[in-house]
Amino acid sequence: MPITLRNAFDHSLDIPVKFWTFPGGERGLSIDTEKLKAVGSPEVHCHFRGSDDIVDLIMVTNAIRQELGSAEAIFLSIPYFPFARQDRVSNPGEPNALQAFVAVVNSLNFTVVCSLDPHSDVLEGLLTPGTALPLRQWEIWTEDMLCITDSGRGSIKTALISPDAGAAKKTHKVASALGVDVIQAHKLRDTKTGAISGTWINEHDLTHYQRLIVVDDICDGGRTFIELAEVIRRLGYKGQLDLAVTHGIFSKGIAVVQEHFDNIFVINSFISE
Repeated sequence: MPITLRNAFDHSLDIPVKFWTFPGGERGLSIDTEKLKAVGSPEVHCHFRGSDDIVDLIMVTNAIRQELGSAEAIFLSIPYFPFARQDRVSNPGEPNALQAFVAVVNSLNFTVVCSLDPHSDVLEGLLTPGTALPLRQWEIWTEDMLCITDSGRGSIKTALISPDAGAAKKTHKVASALGVDVIQAHKLRDTKTGAISGTWINEHDLTHYQRLIVVDDICDGGRTFIELAEVIRRLGYKGQLDLAVTHGIFSKGIAVVQEHFDNIFVINSFISE
């Protein structure tokens, strides 16, 4: 279920919500008001699947306000924050979609808005001051990545690969926490079509590494990572090649990406629980 309700401080305390669609296409819902009042401190958890969830988010928040009053603290947990890849106008006639969606979120007056590894650094500045609580990539991945790399025992020579300039800052912070190297990759993308016209790595000697891990926040169709994996293999690298992404959309299916990597690690932010 994309939208669920729970206690903000004890996620085991669920608040039942029923959703339906009227014949005219409008969304309807009903909250268990007795449970809402008994549990208190409501948190709306939005496991985003598509733009229809925005209507449910608006309606469920309004229903809480109707029952508990406008002064009640309501928390929003939205692991995959939508429209973060559209935080500017790239081509004439396009919207600043992130700005538009954040305006909706701000109008709902949440006390805290928690997200995981948001794609855009602009997000925090757009949200109502004091409400943003983003968990950054290096905060999410570091503990798990230590197990992945085994770098703490130094038994496997590992490096992280930043797939493009936009991912460099985050990748360096994760690598710093792990004490491993970073290899910077580069790509050219057409902003109108989204097509990648070139991928390359300036560091050509990868053979002294036993494991390489490509790290990024989102895997959508996977073309960035597929082409990068092909470049890495063409450079003669024969070691273990893994992919770690926070948000696994896999719009073309995970199999097309999986065949190019030994392992894929993903946080359960987009895939259904």
